[in-house]
Amino acid sequence: FSIYKLTYVWGAKANLGRAFWGIGEERLVMEEANGKNRYHHNPSLTPYARKNRNHPTPAEKFLWRRLLRASKMQGYPFCRQKPVLEYIVDFACTYLMLVIEVDGGYHNHPMVAAMDRIRQDRLEEVGFTVLRFKNEDVLEDIEGVKSSIEAWIAGFEAEHGPKKPPARGKRKRGV
Repeated sequence: FSIYKLTYVWGAKANLGRAFWGIGEERLVMEEANGKNRYHHNPSLTPYARKNRNHPTPAEKFLWRRLLRASKMQGYPFCRQKPVLEYIVDFACTYLMLVIEVDGGYHNHPMVAAMDRIRQDRLEEVGFTVLRFKNEDVLEDIEGVKSSIEAWIAGFEAEHGPKKPPARGKRKRGV
């Protein structure tokens, strides 16, 4: 995996430091996600993200319609199926550096859970926070999910101050 390839695929310059990931595995450390590196947007995954947006799971569709669509979550805009690094995350808000994942039953399998942990570590390494909810929680306790997200936002705002986006229509697309 060359530095050039990393820069080209992820659209960001890699920090040339090194980190150890797992037993005996060494890889480049990525710089923190920000507007200059487009939050590590991966354009090569856009067709797959579009396909996922057009065919959401019932839980993703429910969460989007009830809480996240049209800046319903305290005025913060969320994107669905956003390509970040080498992943497509279910929901992301770059103002909050927050990723929300909705996990189906197959995420209980040990192999999938290990892959989810690696994915979450990579996203956290570049500055995102990942909140995970099970399909059942979204479909059966949407108010509990809403409370969890709102509590996380309140903690974020207490630490960093509100980072409200500009009024709708004045916001840059893709941020």
